[in-house]
Amino acid sequence: MIIYPTLELMDGKCVSLTRGRLDEPVLWHVDPVETARGFARAGAEWMHLTDMDGLKGGDANNALIEEIIRAAGIPVQLGGGFRTRDSVTG
Repeated sequence: MIIYPTLELMDGKCVSLTRGRLDEPVLWHVDPVETARGFARAGAEWMHLTDMDGLKGGDANNALIEEIIRAAGIPVQLGGGFRTRDSVTG
């Protein structure tokens, strides 16, 4: 079994959603890049990253997502608003 630690991003910050509602995020005052590195240091072999802004069609977190992927040093499974091939490959 593989356990995926997860980060959920909204407006460049780590969040959790109350009952899955985008309009009620709980903000975590942690650095998303350092949190991803911490997952890898703790032994995670994979992680999951969801772009909550991407779910709404936004792309403001793209640079941060790239930074997280590079910093984590482990495979990252992405979720959140990938509706076209261009949005995945771009």
